[in-house]
Amino acid sequence: SGRAELEEWNSLTALSRRSAWIPEIMVEITLGDVVINLTRGLVLKGNVPVVLPNRDHSLLLYLAANAGRVISKEELLKNVWGNRIVEDSAIARTIS
Repeated sequence: SGRAELEEWNSLTALSRRSAWIPEIMVEITLGDVVINLTRGLVLKGNVPVVLPNRDHSLLLYLAANAGRVISKEELLKNVWGNRIVEDSAIARTIS
């Protein structure tokens, strides 16, 4: 169906954007029973895929790929929101 193709296109587009900021040596991050596979863009909890809204998913992957460093709002806007105009409340809501 057209919707499935659009979702697949969106996923591929998001993956290509993500690959620009994922360090090549970093593949997976494990936090307890949660595994974040940065290369494949997967989040697993106890080996079960976790489905997140697109923005939440992109934010989680970006923060995980940049663990241990301070990330500015401008950097988040550029890499997660694609430089769109976003209100601070929307950013705070996604992070919380």
